[in-house]
Amino acid sequence: MITPVDAAAAQPELGAIAALPPPIIVLGSRPSGTALVGAMIGRNSAAFAFPNLNLFISDTLEGLVTAMLEPGQTHVHGLLRALAYIYGSEQTIVSIGMARRWVLRRLSWSTSQVFDELRKRVAPSRLVDKSAIYSQNSKCLERMRKTAPDAYYVHVVEHPLTPGAVTVPHERKRASGDGHEDAGAEISPSEQLQWLNAQRLIAEAVNHAAPDRRVVVRMENLLADPRGQLADLCTRLDLPNDDAAVAQMLHPESSPFASLGPVGANLGDDPAFLRDPTFPPKNILGRPVRHDGQQMLPEVAEFAAQYGYD
Repeated sequence: MITPVDAAAAQPELGAIAALPPPIIVLGSRPSGTALVGAMIGRNSAAFAFPNLNLFISDTLEGLVTAMLEPGQTHVHGLLRALAYIYGSEQTIVSIGMARRWVLRRLSWSTSQVFDELRKRVAPSRLVDKSAIYSQNSKCLERMRKTAPDAYYVHVVEHPLTPGAVTVPHERKRASGDGHEDAGAEISPSEQLQWLNAQRLIAEAVNHAAPDRRVVVRMENLLADPRGQLADLCTRLDLPNDDAAVAQMLHPESSPFASLGPVGANLGDDPAFLRDPTFPPKNILGRPVRHDGQQMLPEVAEFAAQYGYD
């Protein structure tokens, strides 16, 4: 249970940060996939998953806020909800206001300082950061590596011929009669290349970590054998993997951030996840791929083979 603390607390001490358990970073090309898997990990008794913090968009908190000033941007909602919860133990209009004041008083902080502060506040639980934007931006990934050299990484992948395996512009998405993407729609060569580029970016970012600190989660396997896959994932992440721990992880909807937030910070995570934070998800995520004779591009097939796809 996260308890209220003084919002005017001093900056994190380096000695205390060094002794903290390593964070867990969840990366992947489908935001709803990373949101779901991250929330499931966060339900483990030794972990705590935040919504999209998006801290590593900039080197400083002021830079982060400035980058999010464009009309319609909601990228700070997750950070505000996180601060409201860990400092006020609630997510209300009042606590969101407190969170905004917390940010304004610390604009000179580096985003790495904010990340370390959050690590300290949830300790001894492992911080789980599943911010989707990191998977799409090499500079974000570089800042993340420098801030958390001790991090464990979870790379969520799907077959390259799965509709929606890579987020594409809204106008190009194919919908079925129920509003979800059509599982039988053909994946264009350009979308296959998007998948390839997205996975390469993530793979290059995590390859610096020791092999025992990076895990690949195939969404198809997770849906086919959730208990077995989660137990194995916990073993790889050095988290409790007993039956009780796995049972908790099967309920990502129990996360304090798995719903719309209060006015002023109503989002903070992938909208598809917020609409349906249960497992298994009702949307196309992880459904069996209908190839219908479609072939992967040679370069895509070669890269996909390392994840066991053919």
